[in-house]
Amino acid sequence: MELLERQPQLGTLHTYATEAHDGHGRLVLIGGEAGVGKSSLVDRLEAELSPSVRWYAGACDGLFTPRPLGPLRDVAVQAGGRLAALLGDNAAREDLFEGLLDHLREQPTALVVEDVHWADEATLDLLRYVGRRMRAVPALLLVTYRDDEVAANDALRIALGDLSTHGVTRRVDVPPLTTAAVSALADAAGLDGEHVYRLTGGNPFFVSEMVASGGGEISATARDAVLARLGRLDDRSRTCAWVAALIGARVDVDLLATVDLSLPDGLDALLARGILTSRDGELRFRHELTRIAVEQDAAGYKRREVHATLLSALEDRGESDAARLAHHAEGAGDAAAVLRLAPLAGKQAAELGAHREAVQQYLRATRFCDGADAGLVADIHQRLAVEQSLTDAWEEAASSAETALRLWREVGDVRREGATLAFLSRVMWRLCRPEEQEYAERAVAVLEQLGEGPELARATSALAVSRRNARDGAGSLAAATRAESLAVGLGMDDVRAEALLTRGLVADSMGDVREALEVARAAGAHEQAAAAYGYLQSCWTGHRDFVAAERWFREGTPYCDDHDIATWASCLRAHHGASLLVQGRLREAGDVSRRVLATRVISPENRMAPLVTLGTVLARFGEHEEAALHLDEAVANAERSGLPGWRLEALAPRAEARWLAGDDEGARSDAARAATARDAYGPWDAGQLQAWGRRLGLEPFGPPRDFPEPYEHSFAGDWRAAAAAFDEVGCPYDAALALFDSGSEEGLREALERFDALGAVAASARTRQALRDLGARGVPVGARASTRANPVGLTRREMEVLELVVAGLTNAEIATRMVISTRTVDHHVSAVLTKLDVRTRGQAASRAGDLGILT
Repeated sequence: MELLERQPQLGTLHTYATEAHDGHGRLVLIGGEAGVGKSSLVDRLEAELSPSVRWYAGACDGLFTPRPLGPLRDVAVQAGGRLAALLGDNAAREDLFEGLLDHLREQPTALVVEDVHWADEATLDLLRYVGRRMRAVPALLLVTYRDDEVAANDALRIALGDLSTHGVTRRVDVPPLTTAAVSALADAAGLDGEHVYRLTGGNPFFVSEMVASGGGEISATARDAVLARLGRLDDRSRTCAWVAALIGARVDVDLLATVDLSLPDGLDALLARGILTSRDGELRFRHELTRIAVEQDAAGYKRREVHATLLSALEDRGESDAARLAHHAEGAGDAAAVLRLAPLAGKQAAELGAHREAVQQYLRATRFCDGADAGLVADIHQRLAVEQSLTDAWEEAASSAETALRLWREVGDVRREGATLAFLSRVMWRLCRPEEQEYAERAVAVLEQLGEGPELARATSALAVSRRNARDGAGSLAAATRAESLAVGLGMDDVRAEALLTRGLVADSMGDVREALEVARAAGAHEQAAAAYGYLQSCWTGHRDFVAAERWFREGTPYCDDHDIATWASCLRAHHGASLLVQGRLREAGDVSRRVLATRVISPENRMAPLVTLGTVLARFGEHEEAALHLDEAVANAERSGLPGWRLEALAPRAEARWLAGDDEGARSDAARAATARDAYGPWDAGQLQAWGRRLGLEPFGPPRDFPEPYEHSFAGDWRAAAAAFDEVGCPYDAALALFDSGSEEGLREALERFDALGAVAASARTRQALRDLGARGVPVGARASTRANPVGLTRREMEVLELVVAGLTNAEIATRMVISTRTVDHHVSAVLTKLDVRTRGQAASRAGDLGILT
């Protein structure tokens, strides 16, 4: 069919191709509904660019649970050389990813990855990896996907969001045809154009099928149109079509012949009818919708026979793709083959970091476990549980692990029983369930019977973690020390890294945590390295060193994404939101937290931080009912866990939210309940809780202790020094609260100005009421007139900072000029960039100029 109404998109792609050819790599996301012509557009671009650009193409296959890195395998076959050798040698993911980049750097190249809506997690990670590194690579990476399937595909939605943030990324949308274009095609076939458009909605695939079938009473669905075309073929050609459909989008003629030697003779008819196309000697279905329609037309019992024949043929010729084999084994209903192949496919997927695909393979195996050996079934469920945990599906992981535990006990495998108990300890923590330490203690007790070994080392490390979570510092350090000793003796660097991490967290030693990260990365212990990144970020936020926290967030997030560690990727993003909250960047904090909570699968533990952050933001914005929903869920999780640390994390913010809503009695109740575990808190958390107790008129929570400087000033009654100290560490909201606590008209007025600048309308309302209660005159009804007049809400002080930024001064120079600390300037500059909705100082100058706000 003629390529109509695609010149704008084609011209745009030519522009990006030219930029890529000149060394400015481009990643182009080409979106549109199924059948809209994305592949046709790419094919036309290839024809027009050849032979000046080297061209490769790979596709994600919707036929079965995706092969890990399927598109990369396709490209490697075409490219050969080192890339093919790496795949043949089962190289590590990082080596494969870098091998592709090296190949793209050699000369101008176009690489197409089609149908990413079917991508495995490792392929999505590959796209992220390449997208972050192709700025100076002479390559055009074209990624096609069905945009109507993004909402239902959580992993794809997140990946597209990540890719969109890269400077090299561009988007091209492919819309349906207009009425005029459909009429032009229909008229040539003697059909009613308006009728065809009404039935097809302008979808080029549907239109072409109706035109090719001659119209008539053809249904609007592609399936009916395809089958109408298929119905004009003889029996052999129809059989050839649906056997080919079971093979996949690319038709392997030799494999087709294994079912029936006469079948390949029917290919000519399929080509003539346009059901198959030939490109570079390769036969493929013209569209995946065609393949699906043909496959579904085959009788079920025939499909089983063909799948069995295909499985046998593939194994006879040494097929190494276990995912492909497992697909045909399931289609054949061959339980023994599924139990042999699906776990192998799961293992291959896990080794490539495609943990979601690994889950699907192990689930496939569980569907064929009836009557199988109990030890084999237990192993499948154990492996399934581990993969589910890595995708943040902790409820499912608990169910799978408990099944494995029951079966290990049934077969009397004490070693695997103990290992599963240790694993369940971690699962219970993620689910905020109090059995965490009980499982860890039982694991160690069971494994002690067997003497020292890897399982005991892991169980002892799990015990150290559970004791740390319960704030048993001495018990945790003792278990961590023993776990580290066992790990060193057994050469288990992953366990050693985890023990170092636990020790560092208990002793508040960032040196130990960094060493844990180094050990884990060197050993390829991705989960432990991801955990170290998460704790480095959250600990530095807890110490109010936001620069360090940001560093570890920026370094850790791509590491987790690249290695498909969804659990810790969620943690890093959630705690980034918490960090933004402490810095007074309320809207950003809320946006980040909403995105984390929108993730389809996220554990109760991982929900804690974003629930608290978003609930706090909403409370400060005055959205009290929605804030309560989030904070109440967080409190429920904290109470169910029985862990004292989470009690503060949830109850103290809810105390603030209730105070902001005018419920002082509820706020006092929450603060008092949070104080029951006061000794378990770090200095900043303890100071914050003590401040809320004083603010709410409660007696001090326990004897005096060392608090951070801002709180010491506040408790001493020096509210001016307290506010300055909070400003120094970059906590503007806490600084405003310190001014509020002064109770003086001067302090309250300054607090009001600060709350207004932050957008904390609920705190502003309480401050105005406090001023009225003092009898103050002329209480502002909203933000200062100067702030309200500013189109983006910049305060007078922020405008002063912006003027100096535009003049080219550094933060240190601005601090000297304005006689304030550099830390305070850092905060003001961050607030200015946020309100201007820009990322850099240069962009701020440009935006300010566009708004006309510079003097």
